Amino acid sequence: MRKRKLKKSAECPYCGKLFGPGADVPEHIYPVARGGLSVAENMAYICALFNQKKSNRTLNEYI
Repeated sequence: MRKRKLKKSAECPYCGKLFGPGADVPEHIYPVARGGLSVAENMAYICALFNQKKSNRTLNEYI
């Protein structure tokens, strides 16, 4: 089985903020603290500030 690569984009998929150098971080869509896995299907690059505020909540819980 081939590993799927996590794709980067130019902006945060959650808040739309454009990424500057080092401003994006890998994020678990379904938190590891809740049983989420570190696989490409459960990961996204988002802005560091959004990731910090979201913490270990799901996106639906955060918004």
